[in-house]
Amino acid sequence: MKTADGFALAGSLGSVAGDGANDWDSERIWLAKTDATGTRLWEDAYPVGDSSDPVRFTALGKSPDGEFYLGGATTRGTDDQDAVYLAKVAPDGKTVWEKVLAGTDVSDIVVLEDGTPVFVIDTEESRIRLHATTDDGSTKWDRSEDVIEDERESASDAVATADGGLAVVGGNGGDRLLVKYDSTGHVVWSQTWDRGVRESADDVLPGYLRSVAQAPDGSYAMTGVELGDIPLVVTDASGEKQWQKTYQVAAEGDEHGRGETGEDLTAFDGGYGLLGANGGLESNDNEDDEDGSVDGNVQFVETDASGNVQWTYSYDGEGSMAPESLVKTEDGYAAVGGFDTTPGVDRGEGLGAFLVKVTVETVDADDPTETPDETTTEEPTETPDETTESPEETTTEEPAQSRDSDGDGLTDSREEELGTDPHDPDTDGDKLSDEKERQKYGTDPTEADTDGDGVNDCREVNVYGTDPTDANDTP
Repeated sequence: MKTADGFALAGSLGSVAGDGANDWDSERIWLAKTDATGTRLWEDAYPVGDSSDPVRFTALGKSPDGEFYLGGATTRGTDDQDAVYLAKVAPDGKTVWEKVLAGTDVSDIVVLEDGTPVFVIDTEESRIRLHATTDDGSTKWDRSEDVIEDERESASDAVATADGGLAVVGGNGGDRLLVKYDSTGHVVWSQTWDRGVRESADDVLPGYLRSVAQAPDGSYAMTGVELGDIPLVVTDASGEKQWQKTYQVAAEGDEHGRGETGEDLTAFDGGYGLLGANGGLESNDNEDDEDGSVDGNVQFVETDASGNVQWTYSYDGEGSMAPESLVKTEDGYAAVGGFDTTPGVDRGEGLGAFLVKVTVETVDADDPTETPDETTTEEPTETPDETTESPEETTTEEPAQSRDSDGDGLTDSREEELGTDPHDPDTDGDKLSDEKERQKYGTDPTEADTDGDGVNDCREVNVYGTDPTDANDTP
């Protein structure tokens, strides 16, 4: 995240036990502030002091005055009910207020035009909850309106809009979802797109939407998981799709459909910037690699307003990298994410956060050779060819061997091998996608509780920080 004089990074931090291992039972949110060159100015962990329950980082927001807002997943009560942790932090790192609410995850935090912070929360009832606060943390308003009746809804990203409201992307049952809210959290309009089998070669909507941005003209841009490529989808100001393109910066995906994914994007006057991942942090039992990993790198793409490539760059850092967030700077871009220098070993060893800044050098769009300057800062904490549109009359069906009907990042043929449902991105209903269970966490996408310890995989990963494949590692 960009600040007035530098950057801010956040992630999850486990304390160090007596044997030197990371103690995830006392997991907390880590927040660090750097200057413009990536030099760390301060860092702290939240909640400050002793905390009876682990708090896992899920979202970071910032006010125009330089204050930070934190969101995390935790538990509360004697029954360890799912809950979310919300906090406001001053520019110097001191806690202003904090509180705990019902919910399963804070998907994003946005600050509206009038300065109101809104926490976008996923609920146990599979609804999107918007919680707005005052300066002292009191509730200003709280809404959880059905977008489409009797459908599961979840959020993945949000953006404050020029009219004072906000827009949220996520999922609605098996579909992709874009929702526009007004400044008090009421639904203005929504758009959904079928996650089913593509009908034509120009249907390249991401199977899973991860990020949304609003352009100066009021239109929206989105990116997410598309089989093997980084997608860019642009709608008008009412959410009607206008066009879409995909980009590939590094090597093609392997036989299981792994390739590049869109992680974040930004829209500016005259174009778009996209952040992509290739490979990334992998599970310990990945049979494709001897050490259980796929080396991930970080992709940058800049296009003009029509989606034509202006510049690309692929950054290979230390170990396996998983980019999460992109910001545009005066002369280029900065990206934040997680890395693992020792993939395939116990969770916590070799994990860290990275901050890399790259400078855009104008090149011929037909030969986007990448040679930007780059500076990188690594922090010790866990966080985690262009294709043009085909004519409308084109009806070429996607090859069966590469089809991804539910858009979860696994091809239908691979899902058939695994025994998962190719038309449901979350076969076992544990709120972890089949792709993440298989390729990131090493869990069984057909079993909500892989290790049979009585705690479902999503809660082990996102709330307790325990190993969902080890029955002896329980909350």
